[in-house]
Amino acid sequence: MSIIDEKIKSSLKENFLILKDKVNIKVVLPEEKDQFYEYTKEIFEVLPEVSDKISVQFISKSDVLSKLIDEEIKCPIVIFDDEKLDAIFVGTPIGEEAHTLVNAILLISGAKQFLNDKDLSIISDVKKETVVEVYVSPTCPYCPQQAIMAINASMINRNIKTKIIEIFENKEIAQKKSIRSVPVTYVDNEQVAVGLQSNEEFVLSLIGKEVQKLLHNEKDKLKEFDLTIVGAGPAGLSAAIYARRSGLSVGIFEAEMVGGQVLTTPQVENYPGFISISGKSLVDILTQHVLNYVSISIGEEVKKINRVEDYFKVITSDDSYRSKAVLLATGASKRKLKVPGEASFYGKGVSYCALCDGYFYKGKEVFIVGGGNTALTDAIYLKNVGADVTLIHRRDALRAEKYLQDSFFKLGIEVMWNSEVKEILGKESVEFIKIVNNLTGEEQTQALDGLFIAIGYLPNNSLAKDLGVELDEEGYIKVDKNMRTNVHRVYAAGDIVGGEKQIVVAVSRGAIAATSAFEDILSPYWVKK
Repeated sequence: MSIIDEKIKSSLKENFLILKDKVNIKVVLPEEKDQFYEYTKEIFEVLPEVSDKISVQFISKSDVLSKLIDEEIKCPIVIFDDEKLDAIFVGTPIGEEAHTLVNAILLISGAKQFLNDKDLSIISDVKKETVVEVYVSPTCPYCPQQAIMAINASMINRNIKTKIIEIFENKEIAQKKSIRSVPVTYVDNEQVAVGLQSNEEFVLSLIGKEVQKLLHNEKDKLKEFDLTIVGAGPAGLSAAIYARRSGLSVGIFEAEMVGGQVLTTPQVENYPGFISISGKSLVDILTQHVLNYVSISIGEEVKKINRVEDYFKVITSDDSYRSKAVLLATGASKRKLKVPGEASFYGKGVSYCALCDGYFYKGKEVFIVGGGNTALTDAIYLKNVGADVTLIHRRDALRAEKYLQDSFFKLGIEVMWNSEVKEILGKESVEFIKIVNNLTGEEQTQALDGLFIAIGYLPNNSLAKDLGVELDEEGYIKVDKNMRTNVHRVYAAGDIVGGEKQIVVAVSRGAIAATSAFEDILSPYWVKK
């Protein structure tokens, strides 16, 4: 059965219309004609069909000159145009990693650039040979951006060599390095990051922190917006559409990945218009809509917002901007257990993303801590990928929606009621957890392979605090029905305002906030006529 149908071919043709220079790819197929052989062969036979700017040559491993390839690495191996850069992808580029392949081709052809001018200038000055390794998986929505930053660096500077390694086809390497979470990035054999890095963090990983001041230097030139939106989750994206359509100039900044928490939601079944859609697909649709109106500054973190007379000075990791109004759509971060072993075993058995890391645990013993929608969604997902799942919940009843509870109990997932994790133990990776029963005080030590934590969120409110925005007792931003805060021309929407953490609610609140900003810029309600 073909994996590249006519619809996919048509999409690739459209994407590659903007290719500029020729891209010459070399591919080493597996020796055994397994599923990876067939998939890889078909993918790379199709590419020259959809664009005459792409050439593909199938070669043997012995013909490869790159020093990046050693005996540990298993085929397939994709060598990205070795005349222009020294970068390889080890694995079959399917799932999320298909995005890495497409973006790499766009980058190498000169059609796209994924790092800003300042980052590129700093990277181009790297004098010593540097090897970057990024470990990825086909189910991780964060992996392509981390991978493409590394490939982009190699494209700019031949001293930087990049290996993107798909962990499911290279399990021995992953096990040797105790990798159980993706993306994981190494620079010259030293682990520098677990999870997606911002552009700034990635550059610091390459060049060292002694030049950090250079990255934080504030520029004198100010760019101006009517509305600056901090955060590109559903609320921020919706606000950008409504603000731009009302005629406002808009700047939208996202430090990490567009889509926020939705990006790692396996399946969304309560968003109007879609009976069922993956979180990643929904984010892609929303993003494409927004890009019709305004560009999104991805990887550019808003560090500080200062009120200056009648405008706001927005200072980011890259630049400074002037804005008449600000919308905080900064969302919330996953809450930690704050128990011994949690931080040290993050990425080595402790995970906060079942979608990213679930496939590591097929046929293995995993525990999930939590009792809400996220915990049950993660439990169902892990059960379906073949893990042996147990839920740990500190109460005697779940908080999740009824339809999720029905699906959860139908799968026969075991629950440890009235229980909490007190400590996480192991050597190189997680091996045991200590659990205490809240009612009896009884403690037990449980062997396991992985621990997933889904116990709610903490509001990302540091910018709000600096601005003097009023917060509730849990740290969420207080807003009125129009999404206005107590600070004139500062608005908030999405998870940062608390309440129902639903995509449809975030989208509607983002639209309301943008409408309020438009009205207040046109006619400030606090100014007496």
